Amino acid sequence: MTLFLNHPITVDGKEIPVGAYTMFVIRGANKWTVIISRSTDTSGRYNEDQDLARVPMQWGELPSPESTFSIYFAHVAPDQCTMRLDLDKTRAWVDFQNKK
Repeated sequence: MTLFLNHPITVDGKEIPVGAYTMFVIRGANKWTVIISRSTDTSGRYNEDQDLARVPMQWGELPSPESTFSIYFAHVAPDQCTMRLDLDKTRAWVDFQNKK
């Protein structure tokens, strides 16, 4: 995934400045992690040396299974949105805040 920011944000207390980034998700049985990388290589190659932030995601069970993987952003407050990932019966999410 590619993330373009025209305003600085915070994710789990970590500051992410204006710029372009790639994001990766590590899915575990009981733990999901989103990685924001300084790299803008869209080939899908991952380089741990480029990590800007590794953020544990919250997760929960959906009431019914989702047949396709989906990623979307939900505006939940004036200065906050949530990235949500749905797969099977799991939803993982992480909050993005405008940096004040």
